[in-house]
Amino acid sequence: MKTTHYLLLLIGLLNLLTFTSCSDDDKNISTDVNIPITGYWQMASTSIETGADINGDGAVEGIVVHDDGTVSEWQYTQTTEDPFKLGYKTGTWTIDGNHYVMLLSKGNGKHYTVTVAGNNNEKMYLAYNGKTSVIPLYRLQHLPGDGDSMMEAMAQMKFTGIQMSDLAGYWELANNDVPNGDGNGIYIDEQGYISHIANYGGSDNDIIEYQSEEVSTTGGVLSFPYNGNTYLLYGVSKDVLLATLDGQKVEKFVRKDVPGELADLEEMTHANLQLSDLVGYWDKGNGSGVYIDEQGNVSDVSIVYSTNNYFSVDYHSGKISTSGKRFSFPFVSTNYSIFGIKGDILFATTDGHQVKKFTRKEVPDEVTRIEEIVNTKVPDKLLGSWGTIHHQRVYSDGDVSNDDITPSDSWSMQMYHKLIFYSNHVVNKYYNGSDYPNTYYFTVDGNKLTRGQSLNDLISSSIGSSQIFQIDFVSDTEMKITSKSGKASETYTYKKIQ
Repeated sequence: MKTTHYLLLLIGLLNLLTFTSCSDDDKNISTDVNIPITGYWQMASTSIETGADINGDGAVEGIVVHDDGTVSEWQYTQTTEDPFKLGYKTGTWTIDGNHYVMLLSKGNGKHYTVTVAGNNNEKMYLAYNGKTSVIPLYRLQHLPGDGDSMMEAMAQMKFTGIQMSDLAGYWELANNDVPNGDGNGIYIDEQGYISHIANYGGSDNDIIEYQSEEVSTTGGVLSFPYNGNTYLLYGVSKDVLLATLDGQKVEKFVRKDVPGELADLEEMTHANLQLSDLVGYWDKGNGSGVYIDEQGNVSDVSIVYSTNNYFSVDYHSGKISTSGKRFSFPFVSTNYSIFGIKGDILFATTDGHQVKKFTRKEVPDEVTRIEEIVNTKVPDKLLGSWGTIHHQRVYSDGDVSNDDITPSDSWSMQMYHKLIFYSNHVVNKYYNGSDYPNTYYFTVDGNKLTRGQSLNDLISSSIGSSQIFQIDFVSDTEMKITSKSGKASETYTYKKIQ
């Protein structure tokens, strides 16, 4: 049963009393207060088919007189998807001398008073401003449609004395189109902190704003933010929360199981993380991620889409640090603070509230290969500075040129350059007369030296991404390196610079 709740429901009862009244003398009716008035009442008929349509809108209307001295107003339209409109306990009733008296809402904090001018436990007449309505209310054993269960559910609601523990849990806004919620909601913890969760196409795409806001009090009423609006709390039961935006129409939130990721986040927030917990490759879910090694070095990893997709690695682009009591890491020039880890899920945030999910996956081959390169020791004899002393060129037609490189020969000095090899697989190349080097990365495998402008170039299969040299020999004082291109080759002889 779909129901719209109202803090105020101005049904046709006041119109009925105002426009269909005559003097009390016109009716021979009893005001016996010993005849109970509690129960369900409907205007002018005992059946929904012949009920009075006072407003001409296809709806029948009535009241519920509760045992606790309150009165609810209801309206039922059989043909609509949202048949019930309910003003729950918007009025009160008492006994004043020999009359039942009802105080019913007119809105804006105002009320009007009616008396029970007659009641025989089956039919009841109400009087307003000294005049009695000619149209009675008839007692019903049951409300139309699913009204009985609706009232029973409302009876389970808590409207006063609401504690934060009553609100604690995960709630989704429900309406006629999504009676069980639409996958977006709020989580309220027992301290009153609110986390928002938005779902885009499945749980793997959940966006969580963790503890971004709090339950507060507005005009003496508990309130909470949702979807950019402030809702005033009306009532809560085990499975339903009612709240209003405008002070009249009440919207329904349904309690649901806490989404798995949010539950994990609650559990992991205070986890005592160690650096070893972070080691591995963490995928962001869009073809990019971070690799964290045992020393806390961070490498950005991004996918390159081509004929054969591959990963590009920005090796050791950052370092794990401590932000407050949390570990943090850089990723794509943004600093992420880690909430915690559970199994293969890591949650982190850039602003303290919106939570990003990373999933632990197999380390990409590109990262493994780069790790192998940088962890391979550079041969000791190669380390240091080398200057060219001879150049030989073999042309594709077999011709050969040889030039000794000496400072006194300006022609040969055009071929002069200096190489400085470092243990971190970086080599700087200085051309003659330049104080600014070209910086490359290199790796040595046997007598093969591979050079590229980045570590990615050293492992790439793309043509032209790296250059291969043959180490003809290397000693403590001299080295000869050859590069080939088809039948042509170029050989440099270097002398160690002390």
